[in-house]
Amino acid sequence: MAIRVFINREIEKIFFEHDIATFRPTHSRIVIISASTGWGKSCLIDEVIKNRSDYDLDHRVKIKQKESEDCDSGFFIKKLVKQLDINSLRSKPEYLRFNEFVHQENLSEIIGGVVIKKFLTPIGGNDYLNQRKSDDENIQEWLGNELNLLLLGKEYIKYILKKRRIIVAIENIQNIDEYSIKAFRDILRETNNAYFIFEYTTGERSNISISELRGHFQNITDISDYTLAKLDKHEIIKTLDKEDEVIIGILNDTYEASDGNLFKLSLLLNDIDSLKPHKNLAYNETIKNIITHLSDPQKMVLLIIESHRGVISPSLLKEIVATHLADLLKVCQIDSILTILAGHHIIEYTKNNIKIAHDSLIRELNIIDGLQK
Repeated sequence: MAIRVFINREIEKIFFEHDIATFRPTHSRIVIISASTGWGKSCLIDEVIKNRSDYDLDHRVKIKQKESEDCDSGFFIKKLVKQLDINSLRSKPEYLRFNEFVHQENLSEIIGGVVIKKFLTPIGGNDYLNQRKSDDENIQEWLGNELNLLLLGKEYIKYILKKRRIIVAIENIQNIDEYSIKAFRDILRETNNAYFIFEYTTGERSNISISELRGHFQNITDISDYTLAKLDKHEIIKTLDKEDEVIIGILNDTYEASDGNLFKLSLLLNDIDSLKPHKNLAYNETIKNIITHLSDPQKMVLLIIESHRGVISPSLLKEIVATHLADLLKVCQIDSILTILAGHHIIEYTKNNIKIAHDSLIRELNIIDGLQK
């Protein structure tokens, strides 16, 4: 069975490797990388930075397309705070976590001691890092003014960027909210130690154009954009380096069906058993074929994940099953079900996070009758 591979992007890789290595002592850097969904933006950036030792690298802010479309004010700031907080936990002891940071005395001058005391309740911290649009009323109950909370988050980002040399890659920046733009402008005015990669998905609904995005930051920091081109299928064949004529034949027959979407293509190649007798099987038919062969409990778990915008924590998934679906599904089955779904490349999961593998897959799952039933 074929697996997902890094598809040949040598020219693009050279650009980013050189650009990241360029010394900029007085300012941070932003590169807007744009392409259609699935053309390999995230894969390229991960490949470029995975072996670098001159930056603290583990800071990819994963934001699904649907999630970004429905986001509330300050959403991108909160997502970045959560990622920085998680990585501070994994880093050296001197790097403060978010709750540790807000204990600092100087913060009382920023937003007031009463607000900080209220924020430091356990539910306060968790609500901030995980807050979604539907939780607005809960936020108001325990804080009173969400802007105070966002201000704390902004100050934390400044603190991290001043202490650490970081590459921050943020997905689906085309839907960034107005507050997050203003906050990033303020952050970049006061820091000179970060390399931001804004991943802009073209051909989708967007809140802001690339030219407008550039306009917000061009007087603040060093900014440029890089357009990712659609890969020629011969370059993909060269990368796969396969002698199996069946695989190459499938690639030739399915490339157009993939629309240049490398995730779609990898999923098509992973469905070789189905593709052999049906060389023209399309991406959506491949997804339907996978769903058809899932058991009812597997479909149920997948539907729960999909219904939460494609992202859910294992603890919340198990809580939902235990509370609402105990007569249909046992909690002890969930881990094995997740392993099976990951094996089909439908989800990716860790002990802290479960997510649908790609935005384009979420759209297909939304329209498959077999999953909803």
